[in-house]
Amino acid sequence: AASGGSSAGIDLRSESYVRNYLNQYPSRTNHRYLEVSGSATPATTVTVNGSSATRQGGRFRSEWSVAGTGAAWQNVDVSLANGDVVPDRKLYLPSQSESYGHDLDGNQTGDGRWSYTWDGENRLVSAATSSNAYTAGIPGRKIEYSYDWMGRMIRRVGYSGNPQTPSWTLTDDSRFAYDGWLCRWESMTNASAASKPWVTSSAIRLVTSSATPGLRP
Repeated sequence: AASGGSSAGIDLRSESYVRNYLNQYPSRTNHRYLEVSGSATPATTVTVNGSSATRQGGRFRSEWSVAGTGAAWQNVDVSLANGDVVPDRKLYLPSQSESYGHDLDGNQTGDGRWSYTWDGENRLVSAATSSNAYTAGIPGRKIEYSYDWMGRMIRRVGYSGNPQTPSWTLTDDSRFAYDGWLCRWESMTNASAASKPWVTSSAIRLVTSSATPGLRP
C-alpha cells in the first residue's frame, strides 16, 4: 500500500504487509510521515506547524516527516493569513514496525494503538489504549460494550485513565433501545452530570394492543 507523496502525485510512501496462512496480517511496516489536508479560501495562505501548505484551488495539504521509529502523538497547528488558528490538534502515527494479535477465533486482539477483548459470540466487549501507545503520550481510553440476547449493542461505557496500572475513571455511559434491528433511542450520561441523562434520539414507535393505530414518528 502507498499514501502521501508530493503535490504532483509522485513519491508515494510505501507500507508493507505480511500475511500468514490464515489470511491474517500479523504485522506491517509504516512510513514516518503525517499528512494534514482541508479547505480554505483559495487566496488565503495556510501554514501547518509553521510551514506553508500546498494549495490546489480551495484545498490545502501539508506533509512532514516524524523522527524516530516508535508511535507518536503529534501536535498540529493550522494557521490562516487572516489570523484564524486551529490550535492544539493531535495526529496519531503508528510505530514503524506494527504488530497485530489474533485469538483462536481470528478476532484481532491488538494493534499498535488499541487492545481488544471479545466474548464467546465473537462480539467486541472492550477496546483500550495499549500500554505502548500510552507510553508514547496517547491519552488512555477504554470503551466497554454490552449486548442483548439478539446481539444488539445496548450499552457503551467510556473511561479515561491509565492502561498500565490499570486505573480507569468513568467519563460517559450510553444506552440504546431498538425496534427490531433499528436503533430507535439513545441516551447518554456524562460523568459530570451522572444524575441527568440526555436523550439524543427519541424516535420511539409506540404500538398499542387496541384497534387504535400505533403512534409513529
